[in-house]
Amino acid sequence: MSELEAIIADQAETIDQLRAELDDARGSEYWSGVYDRIRSAWDAWAFAELGTASPTPLDLEGRPELDALWQAIK
Repeated sequence: MSELEAIIADQAETIDQLRAELDDARGSEYWSGVYDRIRSAWDAWAFAELGTASPTPLDLEGRPELDALWQAIK
């Protein structure tokens, strides 16, 4: 392994360690916030587009992409 490859490997290891520390620091609170922002965006859009933020199968009929999105976030 060349000196440059060794430096790159060391930096990659440091980056992995920092990412792990960041994930630990953010914890589930961070991911909960991400979901909350996604859900708020869905609610606003769906209410404007469909007239409801909690659509029924009839509301989503013929719109498989919206049905898939709804199934993922509900």
